[in-house]
Amino acid sequence: MVYLHEIANEDFLLLDAELSAALAQEASRRLAPTAVVVRRRGGQQGKHHLYTTEDFTARLATVPGHLGLFEALGLDDSNCTPTLDAYADAEAAPERCVILDGDRVVSFLDDALPPPLGLRVGAVEGGEVPLSIEVYLPDPLMVGHTCSLVVWAVRSEALSRSPSAMQPGTSLDIVVHPRRGLALDGRREASLVVTSEAETPRLQFKVRATERCRASVDVLCFHAGQEVCRMRLERDTAPEEMVPEERHKPERRPIAALLPAQPDLMMHFILAQNGHTGCHEILLRVTAADQSLDINLKQYGPMELRADPRDFFDALHDKINQLPLATISDRTLAREKLARIGADLFENLLPEELRSLLWSLQRRIKTILVQSEEPWIPWELLRMTRRDEHGHTVEGPHLCEAFAMTRWIPNNRGMKHALGALRRIALVTCLASSLPYAEKERKFIRSLSRGGREIEDIPASWLSVIDAMKKGTHDAWHFTGHGRRPSMDMGAAAIMLDNGDKLTSDDISGTVQNCGKTRPVVVLNACHSGRQELSLTGLGGFARAFVHAGAAAVVGPIWAVDDYAAYRFTRAFYARLLEGATVGEATRDARAVVRRVDPVAALAFTVFANPSARVQR
Repeated sequence: MVYLHEIANEDFLLLDAELSAALAQEASRRLAPTAVVVRRRGGQQGKHHLYTTEDFTARLATVPGHLGLFEALGLDDSNCTPTLDAYADAEAAPERCVILDGDRVVSFLDDALPPPLGLRVGAVEGGEVPLSIEVYLPDPLMVGHTCSLVVWAVRSEALSRSPSAMQPGTSLDIVVHPRRGLALDGRREASLVVTSEAETPRLQFKVRATERCRASVDVLCFHAGQEVCRMRLERDTAPEEMVPEERHKPERRPIAALLPAQPDLMMHFILAQNGHTGCHEILLRVTAADQSLDINLKQYGPMELRADPRDFFDALHDKINQLPLATISDRTLAREKLARIGADLFENLLPEELRSLLWSLQRRIKTILVQSEEPWIPWELLRMTRRDEHGHTVEGPHLCEAFAMTRWIPNNRGMKHALGALRRIALVTCLASSLPYAEKERKFIRSLSRGGREIEDIPASWLSVIDAMKKGTHDAWHFTGHGRRPSMDMGAAAIMLDNGDKLTSDDISGTVQNCGKTRPVVVLNACHSGRQELSLTGLGGFARAFVHAGAAAVVGPIWAVDDYAAYRFTRAFYARLLEGATVGEATRDARAVVRRVDPVAALAFTVFANPSARVQR
């Protein structure tokens, strides 16, 4: 089967329906995409309208420039373009459609246009890995009946020229995780061994539908603790007396490139909803590089969350933002309150066995990588505790102080083993933000222009930023200014630019994703910009968008930070990176610098990267 994304066109510009007609026309003229997709918010994935650039320009030629696209184009449900999943069967696709991966627009199909010049299939670091995971599950599923979920690995002919193929004998761990309406009868994990054959032997899992609903199950693939592939299968469930019609062909996803050396500890968190109680639960799987610890995808939990996680952590972030920091006494009190919050999270989110393990590893390991699909929990803030021999509680450091700790987002291809060379840095400073240290931060970044390093000031306008991103010539992007947290009514996370413009996480799509071609480091020194958002079908936010585009590292705060503290973090972080430190080391050292002046901001920064990655020399 040929998947839709394999034949689709990625040369498009995604525009919000609220954008003015004048700015939309200028964007389409300067960026010259093959097509324009206009997105209206609403529903699970919004509504999409596909136009060729020629048609789009003609439609706007006679309308007042101040009108939004919604009104200028007369958008409504009657003229929206159908959407299909990126992994749908290409043979069954209509002549025109917008193609989604989860809730993210990734490409389009229009048979009236010439086909794209080349196919982009499973692009990953160091070339393509000619191995995919295939999964078969019938559709629909009968309530109360058990059926087989079958998993195997396949070598792809389209990727057979890759230099980074997995060698025969490589072991892949498969974990099946029901999310809604399904239960497993028997094992939930097993291993595949890559062979020289076109297909591996097949693994069989037993799945049972428990209720009438749109059921879902995740199939996760790991190598040495690194998640290299994820598939979410959704199936309708039918009454017991109905005979299922097996409509589905096997579904396939490519396996990501493997890291040459894994972090000391990899912690994989899964957030799901208990089908019986309706409560949110956290399930943890941990892998240690040190084989003497004998920890490979060891399961901890599930741990039940007693409150809605988004509401709870939104309130927690607001509470942290309100801590006074004006005086030495204020900062001392803030540090103590953060310690109490971190200790409470550590004791309530992690099982006792895992808490004991982390305490024991403080002097034994250096790096921790958190792989998590949840968007709310500030893992960096967790503060280690234990009981001593007298039964007294003893506190240790916060996790991000004890270890060189970073995150990664599951289901994104190609965690990078090295950063870009940082030879051409794009600097976007929103001077309208009136932040006292914004100009000083700008001058510091410009001071890095030595030894052949080039710093380019990008005007802080929406069109200038996306135009520069499309060119894909910068190996670092640095933003300074204000950020806006995601919300249901205001939409995606945003970095505020000059003259009322804003850059949203949705803008990093289509040809704008060329910004990731150079494996850039992206620093978002704007309050709330590092905070991910939970869209209804997966993760959003800038971290996800830039990582999907190909960024090697994304850095930003997960709550509001003082601009002086952000400036101090910036200086220390870049200095350590350019001295040859790893991302994890540079982040931990920068936290230590900031902690002396602002203990709240020191814990706010989150980093999505391989903790062992360094600047490419």
